[in-house]
Amino acid sequence: MTEREVRALGWAYGRLEKVMGSKYDVSGTKYQQACTYPLRGIAVAHKAAVNGRFIDKELKKELVDAFEIIDINDVEAGNRERVQPLEMQGIWQLAYIHGKNGDALQTII
Repeated sequence: MTEREVRALGWAYGRLEKVMGSKYDVSGTKYQQACTYPLRGIAVAHKAAVNGRFIDKELKKELVDAFEIIDINDVEAGNRERVQPLEMQGIWQLAYIHGKNGDALQTII
């Protein structure tokens, strides 16, 4: 996974957590998992946001822009996602903060 992809995933997770607020991850467990396994993390957060009807038109467009950065062809069928190295986890966390603060994706990519 590239730094750019990790930034996009961290930012998207932050945006989703911002709109869901305390209804999502009070314990921080899902956040920790999302940091180490960004693809799994965003899938879980996105599903929760869809099920809770938190995604409006504007957020949907923002998320599409972020997801277009991800090269899904790098994820081979049947392979497990690997734990991200600490450096990538740090990049994800910074992007998460930007997303949660409402910063535009273009400012961090």
